[in-house]
Amino acid sequence: MDTSNISSRNLRSILILMVLCSSLINGALTLKQDTWIAILLMAVLYLPLMLLYIRLGRLFPEKGFFDIIEELFGRVGGGILTFVFVCYAILVGSLILQNYAEFTVVMSLQQTPIIPIMILILLAALYLAVKGPKLLGRWSFLICILIVFHFLITFFLSIPVMKPSYIFPMLDHGIGEIVQSSYAMGCIAVGESMMILVLFGYTKKSQHPAKIILPGIFIGIILFALTVLRNLFVLGPALEQEAQFSTYMAVRIIKVGNFLERLESSISINYILLGLTKLTFLLIAASMGVAQLFQTRDYKRFLIPTGLLTISLSAIAFKNVMEMHDFVWVYSYFSIPFQILLPLLVWIVAECKAKKHGSAVIS
Repeated sequence: MDTSNISSRNLRSILILMVLCSSLINGALTLKQDTWIAILLMAVLYLPLMLLYIRLGRLFPEKGFFDIIEELFGRVGGGILTFVFVCYAILVGSLILQNYAEFTVVMSLQQTPIIPIMILILLAALYLAVKGPKLLGRWSFLICILIVFHFLITFFLSIPVMKPSYIFPMLDHGIGEIVQSSYAMGCIAVGESMMILVLFGYTKKSQHPAKIILPGIFIGIILFALTVLRNLFVLGPALEQEAQFSTYMAVRIIKVGNFLERLESSISINYILLGLTKLTFLLIAASMGVAQLFQTRDYKRFLIPTGLLTISLSAIAFKNVMEMHDFVWVYSYFSIPFQILLPLLVWIVAECKAKKHGSAVIS
């Protein structure tokens, strides 16, 4: 494994971007003026899952997720589980690739075939992946700064057209409906973050997992909720629900005099950067899993085959944006084994082994 370490700050940045990346599918799950409540509720619903990931990181300091699996389940059992998570990472990567390619086609390049756009995004992701996790962490930190700065600018420029009264009536939807939407959004925004354990092999013992996972996910959730609130204040509940990409539509309204307009193009750039970062991370994670299966530390030789599988699956995943949005509800159930059941199994076995060793750390 590459001996270069990733700082806690940069790992947090990757998590923040993974959470914000889910904002693209917000149009499939909007609850009008209650959407921001569903987003904040994710922090409560997924807290046990976050604590589970933190515990695994504490039990196996300086070890990646696939190393943990092989140590706990052996060469055969660990290989089967690793293969399952590799398939999951490739699947999620293919969904990300098509989601952001579809967004580019719908909003900017209506006459352009989607496959060339997918190829360009994939090539950029492969380039970042070849440079390694450490560079991905630095890249993520810079993108976080850019997105926060852009949010602040667009928020203040939106103030003249905001109507805070759009937030009422609050809790207009039933609690069950809010919880259901919160879980569905969370399986993409938070649940997929469990793959960050793959990069824990690049951390130092002094880097406590809780200081990485909790701030990273909570900051991402808060930024997500604030973005949805801004969109609500600008568009109103009805239009915010109807818009497939509400952030793009909200920023499109901004116009300052005759010299500052068409800011929605910057939203397109932000979306592409978010998708590119998450896709790069998933390519690295999947390639590391394949490298583990072949008992080698050189994951980079598997990046191109992994990328080809990703784009092949992406090309046949959905026919249009509406199918992409409809699949979100299916995915919320499909992801349960990968995000909850299998990590829970790994944790239970790890705790049993830790108890047998009489230690809080398994080395």
